[in-house]
Amino acid sequence: MYAQAEYVPTDVVVEQGGEMFRRTRVPRTRAASTISAAVSPVEALEMLDAALALYPTPAPEHCAACHFRAPCLAMNEGADAEAILTETYRVRPPEAPGEGRLGAVTWSMSRGAAPPPQWRNRSSRP
Repeated sequence: MYAQAEYVPTDVVVEQGGEMFRRTRVPRTRAASTISAAVSPVEALEMLDAALALYPTPAPEHCAACHFRAPCLAMNEGADAEAILTETYRVRPPEAPGEGRLGAVTWSMSRGAAPPPQWRNRSSRP
């Protein structure tokens, strides 16, 4: 549960920056730098994998405003989130087709269809 650092630097940690940005230099051994240089490209390739397993990390600083935080916390604690979902959320009704979809309008201006009566050329009347 409690993480311990493998190597505790004895050198001074240098912090640079202001209020919006901070750069912290942490001294590392040459072996740690070599391992980090070898692992970083592998980690980058893993992040690009479409089948990457994502593990939730619900915390106030990550998802305080999320509407699905309660079921997420329940799932992380091993509880059944189905009860929270059925009690708190509703199933969205199907959307009605919008105007302009196939079959939703009466007059079509393509494929040789006749225009509506008010658009016909009035000079062709007898």
